[in-house]
Amino acid sequence: RWGLPVAGLFGGFVSSVATIAAMGRRSREDPDQLGGALAGAALSSVATALQLALVLAATDRATLSRFAAPLAAMAGVAILAGAYFGRRHLVEAVFDAPAGRAFDPRQALLFALVLATMLLAISVLGRLFGTGGLLAAAVLGGFLDTHSAAASIGSLASRGAVPEDAAATALALAISANAATKLGVAATAGRDFVLRLAPSLVAMIAALWLALLF
Repeated sequence: RWGLPVAGLFGGFVSSVATIAAMGRRSREDPDQLGGALAGAALSSVATALQLALVLAATDRATLSRFAAPLAAMAGVAILAGAYFGRRHLVEAVFDAPAGRAFDPRQALLFALVLATMLLAISVLGRLFGTGGLLAAAVLGGFLDTHSAAASIGSLASRGAVPEDAAATALALAISANAATKLGVAATAGRDFVLRLAPSLVAMIAALWLALLF
């Protein structure tokens, strides 16, 4: 009963987008697991917030300080959504582990390539076009992965290449773009999955921007 929510939480440390795709596929294959899959999908964003905080702590603590409240707001909404989706699932559902491998080396290599490409692209655009290039690169990078975008933004901010406020805005844009990707991925799993998950994703982004602005 705890398998899907826990898998969603830890899967988010690798890729929340990939985790949501896996949860959506699981709910499509076994509709009885919809609640658990939604809980796992929502909790994957808790891991995203935690890992972004760790990345910023390693690259630029000033940006982390500026962005701590937005990350906490986003994580708080994700926790509430995960608890809401998981409440009935934990009481009623029975989890049958699917057959097959849990690790795919090809996917791991592809993920590493995406990270490296995003690190390079964000750095180059920031150098060529300044703050505007950084913001554009953050959005583009966020569609694929927020962690690599955060690493690049934090690295640039630590060297004084971008102002602190611009770095925080770039991070918020990257996370927002990533949420759009999550919605797109969720839509491929079916109407029930995306319509139930979408309000929680929108609420997470709204909470993040409100905490950043106010």
